[in-house]
Amino acid sequence: VITISEYHNSILADIDLVELNGNRAMIVLAMDNGLVKSIVLNLDIEIATKHIHSITEMLKEKLRGLSLIEIQNTIFKRLNDTKAIDHEIVQILINDSSKYFSIENNKLIYTSSYNVLLDQPEFKDIDNFQKILPGLEKQFLNLYMEKSFNIDNKNDLIGKENNNEIFNNCAFLTSKFESEALSGRIGLIGPKRINYINMKSILNTFKRVVQNAI
Repeated sequence: VITISEYHNSILADIDLVELNGNRAMIVLAMDNGLVKSIVLNLDIEIATKHIHSITEMLKEKLRGLSLIEIQNTIFKRLNDTKAIDHEIVQILINDSSKYFSIENNKLIYTSSYNVLLDQPEFKDIDNFQKILPGLEKQFLNLYMEKSFNIDNKNDLIGKENNNEIFNNCAFLTSKFESEALSGRIGLIGPKRINYINMKSILNTFKRVVQNAI
């Protein structure tokens, strides 16, 4: 499991508008840390290609180099003196900046296949495996890791140390990574009898690889 947080400090490295058919366009945001977001805009009018190009260049000039939170808080001030201020695309971005210039929490968690747990003797019993399945959903994991590992500098929970009975028969080991742009946590879920020293060594090695990459 890998979760990413503090992503609102990510710097907008590039922004593009892509013309789709009819009255639709796609906005694509690329962050300096490699995160990418795209979203389709449904407009009331068909857009001329020349307007797409001019608005794209204006957005690049005004917004590149800013963090997402800076854009949310200052976009109106930054675009208010531009010729395109009244264009529908610009008004959509201004009026709903927190929607377009943010990245949803449930999109910032990455998991491997949980089928590997079936290789562990404890989870070959289908009833036992099914008990933990709800806890392996991305939305649940994201909230659980945020609540469980951001207090008292906790990194590991084993058995009933876990804050939810779903994981009472599991070990949940984690390691935190961080940079100026974002931070996150790498986690591993396994049986209580997990080889703690070996698995922590692997997690910490992986953490260093990720941290060097960002």
